Amino acid sequence: MDNDSSNTLRTKAWSFIKTRWVELLGLIFLTAIAIDLAAYAGEQFVNGVTSWASTNDGLASLILSAGLLFAYLLQFRTQDRQRILMDQQKHIMDAGYTPLIGVTQQTIEDQSTDPETSETEALELTVVNRGNSLAIRLQLRLTPRLCSGSERLL
Repeated sequence: MDNDSSNTLRTKAWSFIKTRWVELLGLIFLTAIAIDLAAYAGEQFVNGVTSWASTNDGLASLILSAGLLFAYLLQFRTQDRQRILMDQQKHIMDAGYTPLIGVTQQTIEDQSTDPETSETEALELTVVNRGNSLAIRLQLRLTPRLCSGSERLL
């Protein structure tokens, strides 16, 4: 049992790393730069990179351009995934799911002080949706009818 949960956790972690490796690499890179600037005043990494870039400006420009191209390709991939998800959501919404509304509980209370007139009755209904879609613009129509004391209101 414990082995199954550790394998599941390992699988979830690996799946997360596979889908978010660029973000994780960027976070590690920014953390390394922040530590370098805070603890070593840029001596370990930042100053070395800037001095290398100033002596190899053509290669640095090429590396920066490749990095930007990579970032644009990642953005394109993300937008393509979002488009696919939106198409799937639209397909699900167009599938014709319908709500199924019903009354599960009803209560009628006579709140008048004179039971002979009983002009202030209150009706309370509990309405539920057991369908597979949202119920929007719900309208309730009541048709009152006079019942004898032995009839049950449905």
